[in-house]
This record gives sequence, C-alpha cells and structure tokens, in this order.
Amino acid sequence: MASVTSTISNPTYSKRTRDSATASTLQTASSSATNVFHLSMDNTVNTANVHFKAYDSAAPSVGTTDPNLIVRLPASRRVELICKEGMTFSTALKFAVVTEAGTGGTTSPTTALDVSIGHS
Repeated sequence: MASVTSTISNPTYSKRTRDSATASTLQTASSSATNVFHLSMDNTVNTANVHFKAYDSAAPSVGTTDPNLIVRLPASRRVELICKEGMTFSTALKFAVVTEAGTGGTTSPTTALDVSIGHS
C-alpha cells in the first residue's frame, strides 16, 4: 500500500502519514520541509528485529544514501517515539523499513509494517 497523508486537528502537528505496508520500497511522508513530532512503528508482525530509516532528501536511495534517522524495532514489538520539540527534515521526508542496520541494506522484513508519522 502507498503512504497516505491526511490533514488532522492536533495541537502539536497538522498531518499524519500512514503506510500499512512499509518495507524496503521508499515511501514519502512529505515532499517539502517538515517537522516530525510522533512516530508509531508496529513490528508485532515479525519475529526478527527490523530498522526504520528516515531520509531528509528528495531522492534518497535505500541502501546507498545515509539515513538521517535509524530506529531499531525489536521483534514482536511496537515502538512509539515522541519528539516534543520536533525533528526537522529541511528538504523532504522519505522512509523505509529493512532488516539491516546502518546505511546499507535493502532487504524487506518478512511482513511489511504499519508506520504512522505525525508531522507539520
């Protein structure tokens, strides 16, 4: 499923991007500058650790471009991150989930994840 961005009424952020099938294919949360306030990543569907990677780039390449943020998602767990002051992505916000940590790695998890990003 492709990511869907909705305008919402929230005192902290005005948009929520959700992709219920996030894997190694790059998804777009924002094509322009944005601030991230909330990340929700559900890895309860997998029995192995995976890694959420976010890029501040209009055209990153998964496995080649250095991610600006990497979050390790433990097996069979859901992870919520609150960024009270906001995390700035000055160009764009693209994201993917792969099995490998670090810059390299293009292998999709066994089962794609549900990822939600609150941003403005």
